[in-house]
Amino acid sequence: MKAQGNLMVKEEMSLANSKDTFSESVEGYMFYLDFYHGYYCISESAIYKFELPETNYPSADNLFKELVHEEDLPYVLQCVMQVRKGCISKKFRCRCYGKGKEILWVNCHLELIKNDLKGLGTVVGYIREIKQENSKSIDSLQSDIKFISDYCSATDSSLHTGGYVMKLGIDNIKEINEKYGLHMADTIMQTTLDCITHFIDSEVKLYKTGSDKFIIFDATGGSVKKAENLYRNIKEEVNKYNEHMKLPVYYTVSAGVAAFDSYTDDYIEECKKVDFAFNTATRRGKNGIFLLEKEEYEKYIMKLDIEEKLRHSVKNDFEGFEVYYQPIVSVKTGRITGAEALLRWSCEKYGSLSPAVFVPMLEESGLIVPVGRWVMKTAVKQCKEWQKKIPGFRMNINVSYIQLKKSDVAFDVVNELREYELDSKFVLFELTESGFVETDSTIRHIIKTFQKQKIKLGLDDFGTGYSNLCYLNDLKVYIIKIDRTFVMKAMKSNYHLKLLRHIIDMAHSIHLKVCIEGVEEEHELQIVTELNPDYIQGYYFGKPVDKEEFYIQNMC
Repeated sequence: MKAQGNLMVKEEMSLANSKDTFSESVEGYMFYLDFYHGYYCISESAIYKFELPETNYPSADNLFKELVHEEDLPYVLQCVMQVRKGCISKKFRCRCYGKGKEILWVNCHLELIKNDLKGLGTVVGYIREIKQENSKSIDSLQSDIKFISDYCSATDSSLHTGGYVMKLGIDNIKEINEKYGLHMADTIMQTTLDCITHFIDSEVKLYKTGSDKFIIFDATGGSVKKAENLYRNIKEEVNKYNEHMKLPVYYTVSAGVAAFDSYTDDYIEECKKVDFAFNTATRRGKNGIFLLEKEEYEKYIMKLDIEEKLRHSVKNDFEGFEVYYQPIVSVKTGRITGAEALLRWSCEKYGSLSPAVFVPMLEESGLIVPVGRWVMKTAVKQCKEWQKKIPGFRMNINVSYIQLKKSDVAFDVVNELREYELDSKFVLFELTESGFVETDSTIRHIIKTFQKQKIKLGLDDFGTGYSNLCYLNDLKVYIIKIDRTFVMKAMKSNYHLKLLRHIIDMAHSIHLKVCIEGVEEEHELQIVTELNPDYIQGYYFGKPVDKEEFYIQNMC
């Protein structure tokens, strides 16, 4: 602050000298709030600009009641209190009464220059008139309630209008609040508002929603392309502000845009589209804009619909869910030794969906926990039943990172084994997403509990994505399963075939079993058998089928 050097008031300085300092100030209209001595004044030149009877006041409240518009007064006094309590600095905009009660917009800057434990310190500041006619403060913005009213008025009108709705928000505002305090977030919001009002047309309406977002509503025929250009200009202005002000935090903005048609787009649907567009922009790395695309939005709506039906299935005794079984064959004997339990789901509207579609939804929603528990119970019960036909029959059950993280899987396993009187050696749990398993200390602790209960673990899809040989011993897995994609490479490349052979030999050297997945053809079986794995699984021996069909194919 330019006049700050004149206002660094030392404790021994007399009040008269302080008053003189304000008279000499040339940057805006200075004021001085000495809560310790009870002295409150504003520069003499202010009485010629504002509706003020004098320069000295018995309290800060009296000064601001004379100066500040009654609607903005509570916010201004709140800002003063924040600075008194240690906020150090506060910048904001408000309305003041000019001569003849003319409403003037001003920038206000407060600084705490001396404080004590009781908050009886000294606050100095200045106000400077803003010349722009369209200047706005955050607190003067209409809320999203007004947006609802304006939107419905546009759609209820007989006049056909079009345009767009944009939601624009500050990225990582929560982290900014936590690290730098609310005053920094207030400054950033005001700055962003300045950037927006600098570029939007006077007919375009602007609202504040939540603590960190704006809604821009153009019902004048503006195109989505125009909205995109507006965002680019705002973003560029924000970047300039970051570079110029050198704040301790470099902030960015994201936006989502949906077209608006008063004849076809009702309020609720429009909000869904705009929210989807905004959330997509933030999911894609932030500091960008997403223009609503019909095809992608329809996929999103379908995903929500499927998730709803998955919840309905779980609530209705897992209706639509089914466990399929695929045989696992011993290379040494050529006989079935067990099966892998695989989850399937179907509904009336979408039919049977691929696990690659619905399993991620189960994991995202947390429904994988009850569903995983149901799969475990079903598979353990089935394993016990089939042991009557094939003594020693084993069941492989998949368990995901989410299940390990959000439920007591080890406790569930022990309970199910006890209920169906099944020895733990006949059940193996295949771990997926092994990269997470390795790096998460909580998961590693859970795995140790498995080991104490003598429950076997397998590592699924070894050889694809993230596969670290170093932690095989740490996890104490019983078996590694090599994915079909790796097998297919070995069928076409001598290099990958040698690599596959070395992996199998390495596993055996540290007393691990190996299962090759995805064997479908006779020639694949011949090549894989020569590599000497312990087990083979794939369509060649049988596709995943329901329990009745599995029994017919393998036990009759």
